[in-house]
Amino acid sequence: LWTPMIVLTAGPPAVKLCLNATSVELVTCIGLALFFAALFFFGGNAFRSFHRMIRLQRVAFDLADEKSRIEAELEHFFERTNALTAVANKDGALRRLNPMWEQVFGYDMADMLGKRTIDFVHPDDQEATRAVAQATFDGRPITNHVNRFRAADGSYRWLQWNAVRNPKDGTILATATDITDREDARVVKEQLIATVSHELRTPLTALQAALQILTAGIGGPVPGTGERMLGIAERNTERLISITNDILDLERISKDAVTLGPINPEKLAQST
Repeated sequence: LWTPMIVLTAGPPAVKLCLNATSVELVTCIGLALFFAALFFFGGNAFRSFHRMIRLQRVAFDLADEKSRIEAELEHFFERTNALTAVANKDGALRRLNPMWEQVFGYDMADMLGKRTIDFVHPDDQEATRAVAQATFDGRPITNHVNRFRAADGSYRWLQWNAVRNPKDGTILATATDITDREDARVVKEQLIATVSHELRTPLTALQAALQILTAGIGGPVPGTGERMLGIAERNTERLISITNDILDLERISKDAVTLGPINPEKLAQST
């Protein structure tokens, strides 16, 4: 910044002196020329360095502002999301929880912070939970792990977990979804299937066999009207048994793993 000021101040007198210089003063002129050349060279480099420094500082300020904005957004997401979010230490102790934990489980935040996650897990689910937690400590993320988590009133709610380990400090970042309603519906469904399988199909099969015996006349002759009624009863029994079998078949299909992909019709025909 000082270079143009020096040049504008000392430049004109120096040029005038050199134009009228004697042989002795010519040495002075050469020295001045070298001085101005050095001044331009080093001053220009200094100016460019200063300019780069200003630009880098501006970039640093912009990055700091962006970091602050992202941190603010993450903080807002952590506090406002409807998901259950948690941060745990390397030993599994809960370090931070969002307000949804209080709403869902009825605890005061102080009752949970500092305690291990495994201490709230149902005893029947602790072994599987320890296994996936160890996998997380080894650097593998948790995906859709399901267990039961104790509430303040002693009841248990079903949670589906996703978690990942922070490689910098070893902390665990986790989110959980309350799937209690879905699991309750699954239990009701399984009870219904068990009822259909054992309490409905078995007596229907016995009833069908009895109707077939009566229709065949093994139990004695059946009057015309009675034979017609037996036929109606037998057909409707067969329909009920068919519906029952379809329900059980659909349940078995839903539990089987289905692999989607291209097939070879020739190999499929040969295998059937």
